[in-house]
Amino acid sequence: MGTAVALRELGLGSLKRIYRLDTFEVCSALQEAAKRRTASREVWDALLYRATLLRSDFRPFDLALTVDALARVRQKDPAVLDYFIQEVRAKARRFLVRDAALLLNALAKIGFRDELLLRALTPALLRRISEQSKWEDLSLLALSMARIQDQSQAPVFDRIVAALTPRLEGISDGHALSLLACAFSKPPRLWVESPGETDDGRKGFHREEFGRPLFPAQLPQDRPMTGTNDSVRAALHSSFELPHVAFIEVLLEQCERRIFSFRASDVLHLCLALAELARAGHEELIPPRLIPRMAKRFEFLYYELLPGQFVRLLDLCEHLPELEARIGSRLLDELAYRARDLTPKSCLPLLRAAQRLNHTGAQSAAAWRLTRSDAAASGPTVLSATEVCEAAALLSTAVGSQQKSGSSSFLWEAREALLTLLQGLQQRHLEPEPDVLARLLHSYGLLSVRDTHWFHLCKKLLVCDLSQATVVSKRGHMPSPVPAHESLDEDSLAAATLALARLSLPQLVDAASLFSRASRTITSPVLAASVLEAAAIFSLTERRPQDLTPAKLVPLVALVCDAQLGASEDEGPGNSDVLALRLFPFCGGLAETAAGSEVVAEWQRVALARSMSSEPRVGVFEESVAQELTSWGPELGLQPGYRVGPLRVDYALHLVRLAEHLRRNPLASQEIDMDDVEPTEDAVDSTAKFAVARRAIGLRAKRRAAHFDPVASQQETSSDSCTQISDDDVNNGEPSPLTHVLLKLLREHDFFHSSPLIRGDRQRSKGKLLAAEQHAEVRLLRLSGWHVCCIPEHLWQLGIEDGDLEAAAKANRELIFNLVANLDSKV
Repeated sequence: MGTAVALRELGLGSLKRIYRLDTFEVCSALQEAAKRRTASREVWDALLYRATLLRSDFRPFDLALTVDALARVRQKDPAVLDYFIQEVRAKARRFLVRDAALLLNALAKIGFRDELLLRALTPALLRRISEQSKWEDLSLLALSMARIQDQSQAPVFDRIVAALTPRLEGISDGHALSLLACAFSKPPRLWVESPGETDDGRKGFHREEFGRPLFPAQLPQDRPMTGTNDSVRAALHSSFELPHVAFIEVLLEQCERRIFSFRASDVLHLCLALAELARAGHEELIPPRLIPRMAKRFEFLYYELLPGQFVRLLDLCEHLPELEARIGSRLLDELAYRARDLTPKSCLPLLRAAQRLNHTGAQSAAAWRLTRSDAAASGPTVLSATEVCEAAALLSTAVGSQQKSGSSSFLWEAREALLTLLQGLQQRHLEPEPDVLARLLHSYGLLSVRDTHWFHLCKKLLVCDLSQATVVSKRGHMPSPVPAHESLDEDSLAAATLALARLSLPQLVDAASLFSRASRTITSPVLAASVLEAAAIFSLTERRPQDLTPAKLVPLVALVCDAQLGASEDEGPGNSDVLALRLFPFCGGLAETAAGSEVVAEWQRVALARSMSSEPRVGVFEESVAQELTSWGPELGLQPGYRVGPLRVDYALHLVRLAEHLRRNPLASQEIDMDDVEPTEDAVDSTAKFAVARRAIGLRAKRRAAHFDPVASQQETSSDSCTQISDDDVNNGEPSPLTHVLLKLLREHDFFHSSPLIRGDRQRSKGKLLAAEQHAEVRLLRLSGWHVCCIPEHLWQLGIEDGDLEAAAKANRELIFNLVANLDSKV
């Protein structure tokens, strides 16, 4: 069916008709098939077979058109190319400048270079290039030679400069000017002969990087030079100067004068030329008015650029800060609007540019684009493991900067994008290298994206095989050992350990023996402090790996102690803040056994002093809670920003005064069916699903409450006696666990990512699951004797959508009282 459709589009009745085509008809059919992107393999085989039979009758222009058709559809059959290249060599003397430019441009597109062909074409080109040659042909020839970068480039460029210099001011074609600028600004190759080296065993073919796109995804910073003599290559590089500097200056001045006649593709070529000059250190060649005029020209070209061209332009603007400052925000606005048309690979340069310009809309659009299912598929437009690592780092940095400002506008999109990319790595059976995996875990740990895919992706990090058992048994039987990747450096080791602690994956820590390897490998005190914090998270959340023992933490504690002692003696600025431990000094017996009581006491003092200087997070959720609590009146004894050890709790609330306030302002009487209340586990310790039990009012409600919770019933019946406590018995000073309850606000980023795409059934069924680090903080507060009331952001009502602020305030008030009333129950 596809063959018949292709033949009908090309105006050919059948395949037999192709075998009767003459030279002109074959060339026309090849050009039409390339233009229509014909996908039928049978049609292409027939056309190429007929073309190879008639190649001896082809004119030079016909040969150039045929190779150009192959380049447009990326046909890289070496056998077919050999037939045509041999014919080109035989007819090289007959090639015009136009024919040679079209042929070399096609070869550059498909990444093909033949030295014998170039040597055969060079004499004819030098003879035919004159002042009467069309500048369109000379510009395309110059660009083709610059992309191929052969030894014959220098004489051809000299001849082009001699032919164009007298009439350069008369060139008004923006396309020709931009191609010339792009060609002459590209640094020539530094050739160092290395005899005896042949690539692929074929004479005239090289493995050099040719078919690199004209607008690469990211300009390479260093181009490797051919040869084995490093000193010779270094000397050549140090003595390198850009040729034809005077011609480039005049050419750029002409571009400045004619900039308003440039089309979108012409401006892209010119930007590439300017970026190459800036990278080579020749910014002085750029006219001072060229970039402002170019930015003004872009105002009329935004709607002509395709999304891919926008992305390439953003990459080039990285090397042109002045141009980026003028048009960068507008480019990101356009790309954010057209995010649906981007490919997954194009989102990476978009995230880079958005981070440079601090453009939240573009970051959100790129994250949304990566949440689509094709981001996890396979193909040339999908991110590799290294690119996924970079995208995750960019997204985590963007979300972190937003959290510092009290906002999280695209937190869900960023987390969902990371989950989609994680699933893509697992579906393609990619196993990242240990260093890439450590950085990937670090980014995912910061955004709390947890799934069972990590058990399949961390194989190169492990020293035990988890394919036989996904969970380590309680009896201590470990899976079968596999060869360890001891090449993991200490930076990656510390990052992976802390990330796995944040993701609450002790099984992977045991399988990788991370704490054992850390005690033997880590020599940096800063990295040792990170591992100790990971140990504290595991200990406080009661998910301690078997590999975590106090003896394995002793070398790490010694490193931190020695570094702190040296910093205090040298009085190094900032060293104490870097080495200060936050949770580890408060994790109980683990810290005292590994470090000793005196060291732990000193660390606790430092952590307490450091917590006093921490700034509170202020956002819409925090402001709404503060407004609700302060509206109850000053008699509650509300204390904001209360410090408990290393932690800053949002509010401390007086229980007795709260009871008095509730007695004076009772909630509306409402009965509920306790059978409808879903029993949950510890809301802070595991799922954060808070019960919504109501305060019992009335005799029947008190009886039902006594049936389900006798402790709560006793508290309810004795509430009158509690409220009759005199002022002398009430502690009006510093809050204490006996008189106050702590109100801790849980933001959306304090929970693990909840999504239907999560593979783990248990985690997906639990919904909102508190992240490990926040879990550890709440456990630390409760182990200190405090009653902690956690108010999650997803249960708080702002009343913005429906506009009913009074109903939202009433619901929020009931939520707080219900949570306080159920402090003793495991909710």
